[in-house]
Amino acid sequence: MNNELIGLLRSNLGMPLSAELAADIMLAADRIPALIACDAVHRIKPERYGDFVFSLELIEVIANDIKPLHKAHWDETEGHRHGLPLDPDYPAFIRYEQAGRYVLLTLRMGDRLLGNCAMYLDKSTHTQTIIATEDTLYLLPEARKGRVARQFVAYVERRHAPTRRPRNSYHRKNSQQGRAVLQDARLPPCRKWIDENTGG
Repeated sequence: MNNELIGLLRSNLGMPLSAELAADIMLAADRIPALIACDAVHRIKPERYGDFVFSLELIEVIANDIKPLHKAHWDETEGHRHGLPLDPDYPAFIRYEQAGRYVLLTLRMGDRLLGNCAMYLDKSTHTQTIIATEDTLYLLPEARKGRVARQFVAYVERRHAPTRRPRNSYHRKNSQQGRAVLQDARLPPCRKWIDENTGG
């Protein structure tokens, strides 16, 4: 619930609508209510695996770095969606991130971004615990060698959210390209699995 918007409307009931009040209402209406405090999210620490570094990064800061990775992901695994252009809403990602509802974990070698896992955070309507749903999980082919992909996914599962061991939900692509990505990464070849271990 957007308590800021509700409070603003309540405190101005019966008042004439001025340009300033209209602007305040528009700004408050566009804000997504916070779920997890930003300082809690920023407690996620980076980890090294060989020459690779896994870490939390802000999409607001690395938007220019991640756009080519999103394009590579789309080109490799979404080719079956003919007629649908890649059109990410980066301002929406940023709003969710600022509200503690979007976490971006990355895989780098030096300064080069080689992979990412973005998770949406929400509260389960069944248990009121925090849940994390994968929006994107992608590694460039050079990051799928050896055990790098497995180690990155393990990092995501350990570090993706700062509260009460949420449950992860991952979605696998059921296209030829998607299966090839999973085989290269040595991840389980299933369409969807839920990691029960993070649930406690």
